[in-house]
Amino acid sequence: MTEAHRAPPDEAHLLHLHVREALAHLVKAALVSDDAHAEAWEKQAAVHLQQARSVQAAGGQAHLNMDGIWYQAVGDAEADAVVRQTETANPVLAQRCPFPLDELLSPSFNPITATDRIRENSASG
Repeated sequence: MTEAHRAPPDEAHLLHLHVREALAHLVKAALVSDDAHAEAWEKQAAVHLQQARSVQAAGGQAHLNMDGIWYQAVGDAEADAVVRQTETANPVLAQRCPFPLDELLSPSFNPITATDRIRENSASG
């Protein structure tokens, strides 16, 4: 099936994708000591979270397996070339998502604080 003939993703799938991307950017920001990269990823996370809020407001209510999405996001982040080159330690990240969906999608969610929380909840290997 060609790209042009695929059905558009439904709201639940879009919500999943934006949450996964946001988490991956937050993990990348937590894994590096380079402030410029971390800040850029935190901003990208904020954009994806805003898009996720928009999807949810448009009827994208869904039960998401946050631990499964977290696992995917951590893998995405660890595979990033910049992270592999600039990672300061080999942290062991939490196996469970440290953020419930309602917290992530709250307008008051702060990506900078979230990055700090990911760092604090990880153990250096």
